[in-house]
Formats: sequence, C-alpha cells, structure tokens
Amino acid sequence: MVPNVLKAYAFDVAKLNTFTALYNDLMLGESGLSKLEREMIAVVVSSINKCFYCLVAHGAAVRQLSGDPALGEMLVMNYR
Repeated sequence: MVPNVLKAYAFDVAKLNTFTALYNDLMLGESGLSKLEREMIAVVVSSINKCFYCLVAHGAAVRQLSGDPALGEMLVMNYR
C-alpha cells in the first residue's frame, strides 16, 4: 500500500524527497517523544487543520501503536 500523500508528490521527485525528509525528521528523528506520542500530536494538528485525510491516517496509526482502538477514535472525534 502506498499512501495517497506519497502518490500526490510522486510527479515531482524533489517535492517527494522534501516531504519524506520532513516526515522522517518529525516522526522518526531523535526525540524524547515516542512514536505513539508523535502520532497523537499529529491527530491534534490534523484536527485543527481540518484535514480529514490526515485524521484518518494518523488516527489509524494511534490505534495500531497503542493497541487501543477506542483511543484512536476518541482522539479523532475530540482530542480535547
């Protein structure tokens, strides 16, 4: 499965490389935050930005990483 966001950037290798470098730095780079915590933050940012695509993607990641499907759904519906 190739995420749609990567497909959208595939037409321009420079844009794709820029996006993946930013994503890798934010989500996989050295930090005191766990992968789950980073995904939870991404859910909140996606909610504030009103980006349905990102809410679905990051909500699914929270469900998977936490092992708690309800947590992912609750964050997507109302992160507060």
